Amino acid sequence: MVIIFEGPDNVGKSTQIDMLRKAFHDFEISTQVIHCSNFKFKTNIDDKYTTETKAKVIEEMSKRYYTKIMQIMNVYNTKDDNYESVLILDRSHL
Repeated sequence: MVIIFEGPDNVGKSTQIDMLRKAFHDFEISTQVIHCSNFKFKTNIDDKYTTETKAKVIEEMSKRYYTKIMQIMNVYNTKDDNYESVLILDRSHL
């Protein structure tokens, strides 16, 4: 099972995720959480790249990231009668 949390800061996403993890734990169901952030350049290398180059690099990083996230989601959506697990994506930007 995959659960996705989206929303602005300070609205209780982390609290809800913690509550879900505890509830799943009570039923002996494994949970994993992936907290996602936007890609950003570090300020010390910021000046080395033009705006256009930064956009291309971030686009390529995003493509690779989302491909990996989709692969991970496929694993969690594969039914296994012997093992129950939940993947929670916190701000996955999907």
